[in-house]
Amino acid sequence: MRILIKNQTTNTYPCVLHFAGQVIARQNCSLKNASKTCKVVELLLKLQKKQNLSYLDKQLTIVTTHNYKLTSLVEKTLSSLGFNNVINVGKHVQQWLNFLKPKLVLSSLSSVTTEFVMFLDARDVCVIHLDNIIEKFKQTQCKMLFGAECYNYPLTKESKDFLWHENLAKKFHKYKCGPAFLNSGQWIARTNDAKFFLMDTVKVKPLQENPHSDQGVFKVTFKKYYPDINLDFGAEIFQVANALTSGFIVVQR
Repeated sequence: MRILIKNQTTNTYPCVLHFAGQVIARQNCSLKNASKTCKVVELLLKLQKKQNLSYLDKQLTIVTTHNYKLTSLVEKTLSSLGFNNVINVGKHVQQWLNFLKPKLVLSSLSSVTTEFVMFLDARDVCVIHLDNIIEKFKQTQCKMLFGAECYNYPLTKESKDFLWHENLAKKFHKYKCGPAFLNSGQWIARTNDAKFFLMDTVKVKPLQENPHSDQGVFKVTFKKYYPDINLDFGAEIFQVANALTSGFIVVQR
């Protein structure tokens, strides 16, 4: 059985759902007190039939970061789909700070041999499918594609002027009031491009108002390199689950 979620507004089938801001239970690495949508997704993933994704393992590496003792939510969902080329960095980190994520991911890329790499947050991301994900990324004609979210977070001195991109987003995304801001918890790029952008990102000093935020420093890099770095306004690959509405349906294939 194949379970997909269709965004009827954009007429797309997003590959990745990010439940940004949800409370996570570290003991079982699953979403706790989360939305009904997330609980439905977790149930549906148990019904997914594993696929032979060995062809994709040779093209794409998925990187995640965490120091949990148990398997994370994103790793569970990737395993349920049959995707095996997953790297986790951060197990050695004693005191976790999100600001460490760009540096941790960059350190992992020296061992990545695939042409493409995708980063996904560990604790609040569900991968629904990976169908045509490389082709979808190529069609964007950008070098690094981030998911989009509904809120300009963190709202710091550096990112207050990020509203410039919200206005730009209204010309591109198909939502009436859709996600318009960078979501650093999900991105995809060619591996060499990811190295280039991450090498610049790790040079950005922690933002004064929110020094622990990786999203804040990514916003600095994003504005510098836009449109080579862009957002998935049309939810072709990434969907922030906070924006799920009645315009989304579960379908079988």
